[in-house]
Parts: sequence; structure tokens; C-alpha cells
Amino acid sequence: MSEREEEELESGAESSSGEASSSGEAQGLARSHGATEDAEEKKGSKSEGSEDEGERLRAERKLYTIVGSLLFTLIVLMLNYLSFRHFERYDWTRDTRFTLSERSTEVLEGLDRDVQLVLFFSSGEPELEDVLELVQQYESASDRITVRQVDPLRQPAEVQQLAQRYDVDLAQTRDGQTVTDAAAIVIAGDRRWKITRDDLTELDLSGMETGAGPSISNEAESTFTSAILRVVSGEETKLCVASGHGEWGVGEGERNLIALRDELERENFAIETFDATGLRRLPEACAAVLVLGPLRPWAEDEVKVITDFVDEGGRVLLALDPLVDRRGVTPTGFERALGGYGVLLDGAIFFEPAPERMLQPDPTSMVLVESRPHPITETIVAMQAPTLVDLAQTVRVEGARATTLLDGSPASFGKVDLAALMAGPSGELAPDDLPGPIGVGAAVDLADPDAMADEAEAAGRMVVVGDSGWLANESLGRPDVANLMLAMSTVGWLAEREELVAIPSRESSMQALALTEDDMGGIWIRVMLLLPGAFLLLGFAVWWSRRE
Repeated sequence: MSEREEEELESGAESSSGEASSSGEAQGLARSHGATEDAEEKKGSKSEGSEDEGERLRAERKLYTIVGSLLFTLIVLMLNYLSFRHFERYDWTRDTRFTLSERSTEVLEGLDRDVQLVLFFSSGEPELEDVLELVQQYESASDRITVRQVDPLRQPAEVQQLAQRYDVDLAQTRDGQTVTDAAAIVIAGDRRWKITRDDLTELDLSGMETGAGPSISNEAESTFTSAILRVVSGEETKLCVASGHGEWGVGEGERNLIALRDELERENFAIETFDATGLRRLPEACAAVLVLGPLRPWAEDEVKVITDFVDEGGRVLLALDPLVDRRGVTPTGFERALGGYGVLLDGAIFFEPAPERMLQPDPTSMVLVESRPHPITETIVAMQAPTLVDLAQTVRVEGARATTLLDGSPASFGKVDLAALMAGPSGELAPDDLPGPIGVGAAVDLADPDAMADEAEAAGRMVVVGDSGWLANESLGRPDVANLMLAMSTVGWLAEREELVAIPSRESSMQALALTEDDMGGIWIRVMLLLPGAFLLLGFAVWWSRRE
């Protein structure tokens, strides 16, 4: 082969190799371009899938938010409905200011007719808030109670209409405003009872002597509950009060228990006075007989009428002061008869030497005694409230039918030697004296514990107290003792009106709030700086936690 032919073959091989290389490169570029296009297509499809997934997630979040909001709203509505249907209040105040007493609750639960409470209070009166809070408790406790407030200043025409209908007295002030003599009216059917502002509160200045300051005794609950009882109880309960031996009069005479009469009439009692001199029989339909502090002894025949009444199921209150003369304590005439019931009148003066029980240096005058457990004294014992007596004789009990109601301290005793007592009170126990602790009051219940309920209610009852001064107007008006509660509870137990067991009053301090400039500055710093700063810090903490 010639050299020329060899060169042509070599150049042809090179050319073929170049073409093959070019073709391979072209194919590689084509494959690379195709792969790139595939990757871009995959990337685009993946991006489109990610966008669809994000939209789906956002839609789900919106749906969850809407559903969660609806569920939350539904839960709130259900809780509000349940709280409305099952309303419950919690009173954490020291004196349970916003809770009705057990007796008021029992009265409201026993209502068999509708009762309306109409309040004549203007919006600016300071007592309005407390009175509204109280009557709303009554309304919440019973479906039978409705409350209506009428403003004499803004609704004079309506006030005049109600005044004409319910016999409320109206008056015009100098500036032409209408005022009423009633703070409220309690209405049940055609029966009504008027409540004045003086019935709701009472100013107590007794603490001024010890530096405790004045206080307000809130009698509103007792007043409203008593008024409700009066308008729903129907016929009045008759009490027969004895006279003829120098007894206290109830509304009449010099020795007059006006405060007791007013309270009894408020509780729907009718009082009838009878002459017990030469007594042969008692007036008809007496729910209870009251013998209050006779100054002269009763005759044996007169006493027998009283004891026969008790034996036949009658009820009697005997408040028997010691009849003291130069020879000692004169018998009242009831000593022998009461001994048959387990009540002993020994003719001894109650002597209380304990300093914490004495309101005066004299250990026989103005002393405090303690109540013992009994249905009459249930509320008083729970309150640990004392009862004030004045020159009382001792009352002891023996047997199962009599129970001590009022008792002295462990240091108390009965003073028999009156000559030594008149010469000068001494805390030493003489040989003839009665050792203590000794009582001044007792209750007798003739019911058989094993008898049926009807038979037990028909049995006789009697309360004997060796003093009548505990019923005096001054004693019943003192808010620091339980005399009024004891009086009403005693009459209620005797007349089977146990709902009249006294409702304790609420004491409110009248101490003024005095703020200095430094105090005002401290309040400004707390309200304007510290409180907003605390919210800012809380907001920053929430933001920082979400940021992380």
C-alpha cells in the first residue's frame, strides 16, 4: 500500500473517531439536557404538591379553629345554663354577712303562698345596697318571694298609688320630693306588714367606752323574716298575761314591758291581760300564760289553776323575782308546786363573783349568765351570747323532766344569809349557802320521750326564770346580750311557734377610712405604674415564649 493510501486511511479513522466523539458528546449533552428537564419537571411538580399540601394544612387549621371556637362557645353556654339552673353562693365573710340564717331558710322553704317585698328606697340611699343584697337572697331561696323596688324620687306617681293601696304615709320635703314612713312592705294576699328604717338597723354606742368605736346592729334579716311570718301565719296566737299581784304590764301600767309587747305583736301574737286575783279559771284559747314578776305572793288556789293548766297540756312562763324583805326571801307561792316538776326555788339570791360576768361591782345586780343546750337556746349557745339578769333568785333542777336553761359561772352560788349579804357582799361561801355552779332558769317538758309526735306536742311545757328584769325594756334593747333572742325563743317554744327562734343580728363597724398623701401616692404608684408594668412583663414573656 502506498504512503498516500495509508495517510488517507489514518485521516479517515481520525475523522470517524472525531465524529464518534462528537456524536457521543452530542448524545451526552442531550441526555444531560433531558435529565435537567426531568429534574425541573419533577421539581415543579414537587413545588406544586408542596403548595397544595400547605393550602390543605391551612384549611385544616382554619377548620380546627372554627370548630374549636364553636365548641368553646358551646361549653361556655352550657356552663352558664348549668350555673343558672344550679345556682350556688359561697360566703367567706367572717360574720357570714351574705348568708341567710337557718331559721330564715326554714321559713322560706315552708311558704305555701306568694309573698311580695316592696322596697321604698331611692338610688342614692346608703342602705339600699345592703337591703337589696338581703332581699335577693330571699328571692333566690324561694320561688314564692318576689322583690320590687320603687324609687320615691324618680317614681312619685307609683309611690302614691302604692301608698293609697297599702296605707303608707307620705310627706313632702321642702324641695317637693316625696318621702314615705315605710322602708318596705311585705305583702301576702290581703295581708301586709310595714317595715320602717328604724326596724332595719340600730346604732350601738356601747363599744365607745372601751375604745372599740360605734357599730351598727343589722336587724334587717330578723325584721323581714318576722314580717313574712306575720303575713302568712293567718290567725294571731293568743298570749294571756297575768295581773293582780303587781306583775309587769304588757302595754299598760307603770311597770310596762313595751319592748316585749312590740316584739310579740310583730310576731303575730295577740296579748290579753287577765286578773289573777282569786283566779278560778284562765281565759279561753290561751296558747301560753305569762306570769311576769309578781311583787306579792300568789295564793295556793291561784297557783293550782296554773299547774292544772300545765298538766292538761298548757304552756306557762314564770318570771319570778325574789321577794326580799328584812327577814329574807319571801316565798312567791309557786315553790311547792314547782317542786313536783323537778324545779327547786330555794329562796336564795343568785351570787356571781366572777369579774368577767359582772357589769357592776355588786355581784347580785346586772350580771351575765350562760345558756345551756336546749331547743330554746340553740341559736344562743351557738353564738355564745350571754343573758343579762338583775337580782335573781336561784333555780335548780332535779329529775328528768326539768332542764337547766341559764347557768352561772363555776364560782357562782346561792346566797341564803341575806343579813351578811346586806352588810356587805362577799365572795366567800357561807355554810348555809348553796354551792355552785348554780342556775337561774329552767325548762320543763312533760312529753313522754316514747310517745307519738301528736301526744308529745299536746304535753305541757313550762319555763321558770328566777328574775323578770331580763325582760325589761333596757335589757331587750341591748345588742350585746341575748335577752331579746331568749324572750322570743321562749315564747315560740311555749306556743309551738319554733320558727320564732331568734335570728342573730349582724354587727358592722363604723370606723372611717383615713388616707394620707403618702397613702394616696402609694395607691397611684400601684395602680398607674406597677399594675400596667406587670401586664407588660406578662405580655413580653408570652411573646418571647412564642418566638422561641
